[in-house]
Amino acid sequence: MEDLQNLYEQTTLRMLAQFQFIEQSLKYYISIAYEFIELRLDGAIHFGYSSKDLDSLSLERLLTIFCKLNANTKVVTRLNKLKTQRNHIAHKALTVAMGRYADIKALRSGLDSYDSLQPELSACIDELREEIRTLGNKFGAAQQQKSDALDRRMRLEKSGAP
Repeated sequence: MEDLQNLYEQTTLRMLAQFQFIEQSLKYYISIAYEFIELRLDGAIHFGYSSKDLDSLSLERLLTIFCKLNANTKVVTRLNKLKTQRNHIAHKALTVAMGRYADIKALRSGLDSYDSLQPELSACIDELREEIRTLGNKFGAAQQQKSDALDRRMRLEKSGAP
């Protein structure tokens, strides 16, 4: 029974780490999006959002913001489906493994559910990485355009052209 408890605890912690990675990835995506928005607004209106606003947000709140900033409904839907499992793993999963009275049936059932959850978690992480890469490329291109425009303006000013 102790081996089963240890396996369950290790697997639960590994799954929790993957959920934490998803949360951090969502924060990173949203931070890039905020910077991108601020770049595009170019001071036309105040935009006071920053990555610091995301520090204490729950997965649910991060997903709400993410779906406002990302039009890939497939990724949004997949991530939203993980909320229930994440909340169970974060708040309840380890209680069945505690002490001498661990629930062996629940441990085995939990491990079985983790086996089916793992591929979905991995797929979500891969898709989220791709979304971050895509947004990062767009943001980088926008920064380059702004830089090029500033360079042109400075050259024109130096040449005395109106």
